[in-house]
Amino acid sequence: MTAEFYDEGSLRQEVVLYLHETGQIKQIQVRAISVDGKDVWRVTMDEPAPEEATVVHPWVPKKPGELGSKTVR
Repeated sequence: MTAEFYDEGSLRQEVVLYLHETGQIKQIQVRAISVDGKDVWRVTMDEPAPEEATVVHPWVPKKPGELGSKTVR
């Protein structure tokens, strides 16, 4: 898997996951929120409709590195 991180990242960050074995591309959002007065990070993956959950948004590159993101393998 390759993960690419977009945006500045202090409050939220878009993350694109490239799953090499299956060829799938997944987009998740990581955001900072306050819980009991403490800042914590949460991953947002709350799309209930399967057809929406499998859609790759138009801005997401088909291959890692196409938009000059920070890549982690």
